[in-house]
Amino acid sequence: MSVERLRAVWEEMGTRDPLWAVFSEPDRRNGGWEFEEFMATGVRNAAWLHRKLADNGLELGERLLDFGCGVGRLSCALAERGHRVTGVDISRSMVALARRYNRAGARAEFHAYDGRTLPFEDGAFDGAVSLVVLQHLPPPIQVTALVEMLRVVASGGLVVLQVPVAPRVPGPLPESASRAQLRVLAVPEHILAGQTAMLRVEVTNRGDAVWPAGCGILLGNHWRSGQRMLVQDDGRAGLTHAVEPGAATVLELEVTAPERPGNYVLELDLVQELVRWFADAGSPVARLEVEVTEGASEPVERPADPDGGIEMHPMPDSLVRELVQHCGARVLCAVQDNFAGEPWHSRTYLIRR
Repeated sequence: MSVERLRAVWEEMGTRDPLWAVFSEPDRRNGGWEFEEFMATGVRNAAWLHRKLADNGLELGERLLDFGCGVGRLSCALAERGHRVTGVDISRSMVALARRYNRAGARAEFHAYDGRTLPFEDGAFDGAVSLVVLQHLPPPIQVTALVEMLRVVASGGLVVLQVPVAPRVPGPLPESASRAQLRVLAVPEHILAGQTAMLRVEVTNRGDAVWPAGCGILLGNHWRSGQRMLVQDDGRAGLTHAVEPGAATVLELEVTAPERPGNYVLELDLVQELVRWFADAGSPVARLEVEVTEGASEPVERPADPDGGIEMHPMPDSLVRELVQHCGARVLCAVQDNFAGEPWHSRTYLIRR
C-alpha cells in the first residue's frame, strides 16, 4: 500500500467512523463509542504508560510527540499529566477532530503530515510516544515512521513504541487442513513496471478443518521468471472471519510488478504465518501470466474502503532492534502488552535516543 493510498483510507475513516477507527472494538462500529468513554481509554493508556516508565526508573520529559494522534485521546491525557504534547497524524480529518476535541488547551497542539517526513527539526522533542499506530502501517512506512520518530527526539530522550511483533499462532494447521482452491476474479492483462495492482481472489477451504480467524492464514504471492523466484512475496491479505470446510471468502491482495519489463508468472498461495505455505502441503497454487510493460508508473487510485476492515502489520522484534541500533539509539526494555488484541504478540519498547 502506498502512502497516498494509506492517507486516503484514513481520511475516509476520519470522516465516517473516527472513534472506531482509532479504537476498533467490534461492537463500537458505526458510531458505537460514547465520547467520554472513548476519551477515558486515553486516560487509562497514559496511566499504564506512566506506571511502566516508573517501574523502570524512566521519565518522558516535557516536550512530547504523539505519533499517530488520531482524534487526540492520548495526546490530551498526556497533556493533562503535565507534558506539552504535539500530536501528528497522516489524516487531516482526524487532526481537525483532535483540534475540536482538545481539552488540554495550549498544552496540546495537532498537525497533519505527509506520511513520509515529520515537519519538525532534528531533536525537537524530549520524547515520543506511539501506541496502536504502527500496526496499521505497511512495512516500508513502518520503517520510515520509526526512523523519523528517532530523528526528532533529542539525544538522551525516550521513545515509546508499541507494535505487534508476531501473530499468536494457536498451533499449526495439519497438512490435511492446509488445502485451498484459489480463483482470481479480476485478472490484469498487463501492469506497468513497478506499478501496484489490486487482485480480488476467491479462496475456498478444501481442507478438513475450519480456518480460524487470527491464526495467521494469509493470501500471498510470488513473482517468477521461468523457474526462478524473483520476489518471495510483496503483499499479504488475511482472513477477517473463520472459514468452514467447503466455504469460500474473497480477499483483496495488492501486488507490485517487477521493475524490469518482461513476461512473468504471478503465483498466488496461502500461508500460515511462521508455519508453512499451503503448496508445501500439496495444495494447488494459482498462476497468472502477466506482461510487465515499460512506462511511467503512476499510483493506482481506488476508493477508500473502510468497511473492508483495518489492516494489521506486525513488526518483528529483530527489525525494531536493528533499526534502533542503526539510528544510534538503544532498546532499554520491551514490555508485553495487549494493545494489538488477542491474535497478536505485542510489545511496547522503551528506547533511549
